Amino acid sequence: MHCSQHLRRTHLSTCVPLSCGCLGLTWSLTPSQFSPCLSSFLLSLPQASRPPLMALAHTFPCGYIYVYIYFLPRRPSHSSCKLSVYTLSTYSRPAYFSLRLQLGLAPMAPAMPPPVKLTEGDLVERISKGENIPDAFVLPVEHRPEVCLTRSSDEIPIVDMAGLEGEKREEVLALMHKACLEWGFFQVINHGVDPSVMEYMKQQVEEFLSLPMHERAPGGIRKGVASQGYGTGYVKPDTGARDWRDYFLLRTYPESMRDYETWPNRESFRDAISKYTLEMKKLAERLLECLSINLGLAPDALKNALGELHQDLLINHYPPCPNPSVAVGANKHTDLGGVTCLWQLDDVVGLQVLKDGEWYPVHPKPGAYIINVADMVEVASNGIYRSIQHRAVVNPAKRRISIAAFYDLHPDAIVKPIPELVSPERPACPSVRFGDHAMKLAIETDKVGKKVVD
Repeated sequence: MHCSQHLRRTHLSTCVPLSCGCLGLTWSLTPSQFSPCLSSFLLSLPQASRPPLMALAHTFPCGYIYVYIYFLPRRPSHSSCKLSVYTLSTYSRPAYFSLRLQLGLAPMAPAMPPPVKLTEGDLVERISKGENIPDAFVLPVEHRPEVCLTRSSDEIPIVDMAGLEGEKREEVLALMHKACLEWGFFQVINHGVDPSVMEYMKQQVEEFLSLPMHERAPGGIRKGVASQGYGTGYVKPDTGARDWRDYFLLRTYPESMRDYETWPNRESFRDAISKYTLEMKKLAERLLECLSINLGLAPDALKNALGELHQDLLINHYPPCPNPSVAVGANKHTDLGGVTCLWQLDDVVGLQVLKDGEWYPVHPKPGAYIINVADMVEVASNGIYRSIQHRAVVNPAKRRISIAAFYDLHPDAIVKPIPELVSPERPACPSVRFGDHAMKLAIETDKVGKKVVD
């Protein structure tokens, strides 16, 4: 069937030259129909509005696709422009996208780097073997991280959650509260996650990373931020460099979001993921209860403020890097959702947290989870708890593996300060639509990592 038969136009303003107008329309189509429908739309524009162009698309975990369309000026007197296309997934089954396009002009971003000649498989093979760093991964000098930090991270509290059930409950809650106020990060031990499930998951992840490349990615290695499946480091527009990592991204809750076609065809792997993500769901909900109580609220206040859980699981693999001073595993950022529960499968120091303008390394405790407050809890708490910038650096001799469970939200979720936390002394910060917030940080790269209530 021709792609135009799948296209449902609900609104389209007068089609005027792009240099002086704005267009909008909505489509419903499957992911495989996205590219031809976008092409069909562009070809429907008046010829005068179709200068030479090239496109770069990314699908983000929240369900958005962002497409950069760059086109060149027809005459030297015209400035180069960038056409921005935003889209939103409705998570229906089968996977249909309800696309909202908002087209307008903005100054063109700096010239894009020349296309990488290596395939995605080549790049993963190279970084996995620790060969010389391909140019695609080399950061500009001003963005290079300080790898060997001498500052201690001992001040980042370690919370023994076993104390929540006994006489030390108030002491444990106070320590967690202090950590959220001062760091936005803490580690938890005796957290109640089933050790046998953790070991099962670790075994499956290590077996997965030992697979040949074609078995890791049955649908092909994806460049950028894949909606689900196996991918390589995302290219940051502000640096032009890729993260030194490969990863596996899974949407795990609601279960209807799971796309098993992108998962390795290994029943044990899927079983481990199902068991593990249930444990992460329970841990995150327990943490949100503690944070709610510490804010003087009912135990379910934060959970209710965030709405339905949309959990993502991210398995990060940071291979050894021959020159870690010029590359980064994950650039500085804050997490988008409620709370993040990170388990590091080894003792390699890589995570760094920003506090008072200084980066501090986090030394993972065996069997512990590293917890951080994310953007939507910052909004719901009216800025009492802050979402803190962090990054991952790489090691010259050792690989690092981590598993992050994100307590994310439905794209349409509206988060606003909980009324009890608003006062004349602390006015309410603006409410946030989760999907819009995720899009904004993905597009406006200069704002990535900045406090959401700022």
